[in-house]
Amino acid sequence: CIKAANHSAAALVNLLADDFPCFNDVVRFENRKSVRFLKRAQICVADLWAAFDGESFGQFNDIDKITMFADYRVPQILNTLGCLCYSPKLNNTIRQERLIENGHTWEIQLRGMCITFHC
Repeated sequence: CIKAANHSAAALVNLLADDFPCFNDVVRFENRKSVRFLKRAQICVADLWAAFDGESFGQFNDIDKITMFADYRVPQILNTLGCLCYSPKLNNTIRQERLIENGHTWEIQLRGMCITFHC
């Protein structure tokens, strides 16, 4: 996969997502649009880049093309710092420590927010 990507981080992310189901992090948002987060694939590429100091198997000419890893931690921190406010209903759910299911619209919005939020 690394050779086939030809030193492209973006190509390797797509190869991993296409060839390995565990890297294919794609969800449907409100039954309308597919959203490709590809968190694990991007982490894998970033780990290769870091482990090889951008050389050899970690040489990617477009490492800047991968996005921030989409999860709930960044929105959680931004909320704690007062930079991001949740809707009252979402805030209540979080405060009550109720589970937000994988694929729920809130989960997708929170994950998507962390790759679109700019300070």
